Amino acid sequence: MTLRTLPQLTSDNAIVATPRPDKTKTAVLRWAAAHYVVSWGTQDFAGPHMHIDGQYGCALSEFFETHLPINELENTWFKATPVLAMQLTEDMNLEDLTTKDGNKESSYDTIPAGTWIIRNPSGEQYTNTPVVFAAKYTTADDSVEKTA
Repeated sequence: MTLRTLPQLTSDNAIVATPRPDKTKTAVLRWAAAHYVVSWGTQDFAGPHMHIDGQYGCALSEFFETHLPINELENTWFKATPVLAMQLTEDMNLEDLTTKDGNKESSYDTIPAGTWIIRNPSGEQYTNTPVVFAAKYTTADDSVEKTA
């Protein structure tokens, strides 16, 4: 299946997942434009953004809507907002995306079956492998899955 965007997640087709509170991130404000090559493709930021764990970026508005600081630890944050999630049942090809803040993200050729699509409260969507999803999120009933 080839799509220009990820399937739009809603409460009808996705489950609610809660971030694990012990999964902290190191995040630093970067003022300059940046290009990141990440495991899922590339990211291009035209200006200020948060650089997370020395690996990838996040738009400022998205980051501050979803994360809270750990005051005792400099540059340490945790994701505090629940997300919607759906697991793919078949491989999906995805073309370039432009985020709501105008930053560009490009995905490599195929997103494999089993990958989780995640939607932040603001509407931004991204993917996680099953292993990464399990490490970052819990669900009300981990045996209940919504799939596409």
